[in-house]
Amino acid sequence: MNSSGAVTAVNTFGANGLLSRRTSTGSVFYQFDPQGSVAQRLDANQNVLITFVFDAYGAQLAGGNTGEPWGYGAQVGYYTDAETGVVLCTRRYYDPIAGRWLSRDPIGYDGGINLYAYASNNPSENRDPSGCAPTPQGPSAEPLSFLPCKRLSCDELERRGYKYRSLEAAKNSINEPVTHRKTEPAKNCPGGAKGKHTTYRGNRSGVCYTVLCCECTDYEGKTKMRCKRNP
Repeated sequence: MNSSGAVTAVNTFGANGLLSRRTSTGSVFYQFDPQGSVAQRLDANQNVLITFVFDAYGAQLAGGNTGEPWGYGAQVGYYTDAETGVVLCTRRYYDPIAGRWLSRDPIGYDGGINLYAYASNNPSENRDPSGCAPTPQGPSAEPLSFLPCKRLSCDELERRGYKYRSLEAAKNSINEPVTHRKTEPAKNCPGGAKGKHTTYRGNRSGVCYTVLCCECTDYEGKTKMRCKRNP
């Protein structure tokens, strides 16, 4: 909207993220590179209007300034301020030139000692549309998320494969006698949630079984745990 409250543009998102933008001059459609950044803007007849190139951290290497908010990471909802070039990722602003967040990590040191590192300093493999925790790149990566930084819902964790309700239940699912080996704080729970990572060794096979348990919130707002194991 403009300062008078009139709608100036309508952005359309689908299951896989951003699809198009419609203004008074017509509709524009988008094609994306493997990182989800805009690679081409197309008109309604599929003619290429402009081509963009971004590096892994989001610095623009080719293409002009269209005045639109969609560029680096646009497919999953990264919103670029055309005047300053900074990118809004739900909870934090990101500077693609510096490759750093402009505000500290909302989950504090639970996300690591570096409070301003973007995507674990590995943006070619990770992205962070929520500003809470890095997630993998690729077709299966999650779109823009508005889940709380410190807690994921238990339903969301179960959808991600955390099907066991306790560490003991995950341990009992291992089909051979195991011995306890080591338990330590988890560093890779989704959304920056706290948890524990436990390793067991099978008595027969000698294979190490790992169990990751992470905090989540149930329907009553109570903190629970959900676990998954590998293999």
